[in-house]
Amino acid sequence: MQYLDQTAETYRSRIVPWVEEKIGRPFENLSRYHALYLLRIQRFDSFFPQSRLKEIIHNTFKGLGFDLLSRPDVIAHISDSPAKNPNGMCVGVEIPGEVHLLMKPVGGLIDVETLLHETGHAFFLSHFDPALPIEDRRLYRSPALDEAFAFLFMDLIDNPAWLTGKAGMPSKEADALSGLLKTKRLCLIRRYIGKFLAEKELHETGDIKNSDPYCSNLRAATGFIYEPQGYLVDIEPDFYALDYLNGWAAAHVLRKFLELRFGDEWFGRAEAGAFLREIAASGRRDSVNQAIYSFCGESPRLPDFSEN
Repeated sequence: MQYLDQTAETYRSRIVPWVEEKIGRPFENLSRYHALYLLRIQRFDSFFPQSRLKEIIHNTFKGLGFDLLSRPDVIAHISDSPAKNPNGMCVGVEIPGEVHLLMKPVGGLIDVETLLHETGHAFFLSHFDPALPIEDRRLYRSPALDEAFAFLFMDLIDNPAWLTGKAGMPSKEADALSGLLKTKRLCLIRRYIGKFLAEKELHETGDIKNSDPYCSNLRAATGFIYEPQGYLVDIEPDFYALDYLNGWAAAHVLRKFLELRFGDEWFGRAEAGAFLREIAASGRRDSVNQAIYSFCGESPRLPDFSEN
């Protein structure tokens, strides 16, 4: 994709010094496991203790008129039960009417990132117009609009205004974390482009035993080495990698619109919440392109990060 070429210089200018500082080795010939270690970003975990997780999330959404403590339709299951998976999940039993958030906290920034994402899903699902036909509430041609809401809120963690106002970080640390998180997002976007290209090639050739498209596309996109043994585990069903990319593109346009109309602290404005509820009211009736263009006046596009 053209995006990989267009962001190649920006990506290297961001990822190479981060790798050399954090890992202490040259960027070339590092594995995907180095990438996992790098992108975990544990340096700022002390600002996000598990004891404040619910408070931070509640205060974030309350400013938009979405009070999680007073809504019987959004049920949070946040506990460290040994039987639970640390990966978060949002499950709509009745849409709208009964939405469950499930998560096992592990401590630190990753908990806030995960719960913002899943609560973004819950915000979207809980504001569907109940009069919509079932196919516009329960089914979808693509989950990209669902993911757009999830990414919109998850990406608050690279907004310095949110980091200082809701997470209580000093400005210097907030700016440093924001810069790293933007680089992480660029890396993940490029990774998912690589995954989509690998999945496309796999389906075109029909050679399911050939791991070369996966390894070559992922390395070209991220610069990290991906071993052939795990490629089928990493492949998304039904081209979900493309849905993620469309979700990121829509979230980027939606975020820019919100910041222009309501300011960098849009997450604390009731009017912004009303605007987002208006989009969600149509459920899954419209495609992500139709919805974003209708409300924001432009089509979804991925950020190029050149201005950051």
